[in-house]
Amino acid sequence: MSIIDEQLVKNNIPLTDDNRCDFLASPLGILGQSIRAIQDAIAKGFGDRLLFVDYKDLMENTRQNLVKIYDFLGEPSFEHNFENIENKYRENDFETYGLKDMHEVRKKLGRVSSKPSAVLSPYVLARCGAMNLWQGQ
Repeated sequence: MSIIDEQLVKNNIPLTDDNRCDFLASPLGILGQSIRAIQDAIAKGFGDRLLFVDYKDLMENTRQNLVKIYDFLGEPSFEHNFENIENKYRENDFETYGLKDMHEVRKKLGRVSSKPSAVLSPYVLARCGAMNLWQGQ
């Protein structure tokens, strides 16, 4: 059982995907904690130290986005091989989170995930749409 499901069961909340997403976005969930940390950093004037890169844009314009990241970090950019990616430090997601392959690294860079609307409910999509605080950055 995943840590998410454990928390839902512990709090007598039905195991549904909508409830799992609500938990993740709650103050106890990793997404909710991360969003609050970003909001806090921006509110404290550290927004100029944050760089947001949209996943879709990263997949469609990988090289340009990597140059943007290197420039932001003040590091020299270099040519990457997106056809032979290697993960030297694999994390055991199942042991750590009770979820399999959350940090799976494929050999070739490319988008393989389903469209969000194919796997998430309209409720979750609407809730996630309100979390785009990085759009103004």
